[in-house]
Amino acid sequence: MKLSRQQYGYILISSSLFLLVSGFLYDYIMGASPCILCTMQRVILFLISITGLIMLRFQASFLLIALSSVGLLLSIRHGYVVMFPEEVTSCLPFELLLNLSGEYFIQGLINWLMALGRSCSVDIDPITYLLVPLLFVYYIVVLYIHQLIKDNQ
Repeated sequence: MKLSRQQYGYILISSSLFLLVSGFLYDYIMGASPCILCTMQRVILFLISITGLIMLRFQASFLLIALSSVGLLLSIRHGYVVMFPEEVTSCLPFELLLNLSGEYFIQGLINWLMALGRSCSVDIDPITYLLVPLLFVYYIVVLYIHQLIKDNQ
């Protein structure tokens, strides 16, 4: 099956918004607060849906690859945090950034991110064990379909 760039844009919009709305509904129904990694993954999903809108008119390959790659890295880290919560001191490995000299902006950004939600390794819902691998697979599929479309052009 051959997909056009516009069809792919519609698929990106619908799939990322579906995952985004599902996460918000789950949190609302269960009364849960998303962790920092969940929040960051949702931002990536939102940006992928915006990229899908852009792809309806323009070529946005670099942006899509960058967002999907960041999402893939976040989902790998999220999987690690979920699988080994006792070994995790923070949701993201911010200790590496804290060792940079004189970076007040980075320190402020880290403090802001840490205040976004609950800790990632505390109160892990059972559904998280399904959602984290699902997002990992989603980002891989987005990159794979993007490569297929690029090869068919």
